[in-house]
Amino acid sequence: MFSTGVTSVTFRKLDVSAVIQLAVEAELDGIEWGGDIHVPPTDIENAEKTGAATRKADLKVLSYGSYYTLSDSVNPREDFMPILETAAALGAPLIRVWCGNRSPDKADHTYYDKVIENGKIMGDMCAKKGIKTAFEYHRNSLTQDSESACRVLKGIDHPFVCTGWQPNPQISHADNLGGLQQIKPWLANVHVFHWEANERFLLKEGFDAWSAYLNVIKDGNHAIILEFVKNDSIEAFIQDAETLIELSVIS
Repeated sequence: MFSTGVTSVTFRKLDVSAVIQLAVEAELDGIEWGGDIHVPPTDIENAEKTGAATRKADLKVLSYGSYYTLSDSVNPREDFMPILETAAALGAPLIRVWCGNRSPDKADHTYYDKVIENGKIMGDMCAKKGIKTAFEYHRNSLTQDSESACRVLKGIDHPFVCTGWQPNPQISHADNLGGLQQIKPWLANVHVFHWEANERFLLKEGFDAWSAYLNVIKDGNHAIILEFVKNDSIEAFIQDAETLIELSVIS
């Protein structure tokens, strides 16, 4: 079962009310609120107001898109707490965090071990609030590929620590599909877009590829969330939202 949504970072230049209005007009289920512009960490009052406004519009807060990086040099008990408190004020069931700040080929055993240790601490903190964390599945992080992602997730082994997923536009569809199958046991939300290399296209042009991706995870309970659109265009967003809804039904 899929919930549909949009990341607020797709429209960084719009305010909270405008992002909510767009999500309603597009008939999506919810919003992932970003921590860089719309819901900055430590601004608890703003987080509470944004969460309330989202729910008043009959939308879900799908997640809190933080820019916290779980690396070897952080102290989660101190520096992750503001993120967690902001997510709680927002009413988010999930926090997106970054898994390290280097690619797997530049990370040694000591680095992995420290990230895993910090991940366990973060998971315990989240459990107390009933809020999960999910890693951004992205290049130049330890979740750049499925092998490294599985290594970290198996090491942390915590029910409140999972991962997001998005296709890597620099590898083949078959490799992306295989990676998705590997990380499926830990999968939370999926960021949806259609890129070739780093050029953006309308989602409908990647309809077959996305049908295949979603078919792999259709037995789960995941949010599929639009992230960025062609030319940052509202018109492209509306078209992509229509495609996203169609994919959520047929997959």
